[in-house]
Amino acid sequence: MAKDLVPDHFAYGLSEPMAEAVAGGARPVEGVTADLRRVPELVPDEVARQSCYKLDQAAPIATVDELEHQDAIIIIIIIIGTGTGTRFCTASSQLCNVLDQTDGTRFQGRHIAGFARKQFG
Repeated sequence: MAKDLVPDHFAYGLSEPMAEAVAGGARPVEGVTADLRRVPELVPDEVARQSCYKLDQAAPIATVDELEHQDAIIIIIIIIGTGTGTRFCTASSQLCNVLDQTDGTRFQGRHIAGFARKQFG
């Protein structure tokens, strides 16, 4: 059975539907499991509340050890606005934090895919 993981950072919930669609698209494939996870938030709770972060998320928190046991890891980045990313056109520091805690050897022989979507507000 192939195990796929879609880790994401859903501060405002904008990438959550896309991440769920990616995981949902893999689930009907025979022999594949696809799980959606959110990465731990680095922003203090009070700042997250003041910044209107989406705090009622259903996806469980991803762990670094979990990444080691996946056959594929799918990363989604959404760029908001008219060309300027909310995270400076890159993955959020929260997502990078989880990936930075691994070393490259953990990903040898695994498929890693990245998707970017530009959304105009």
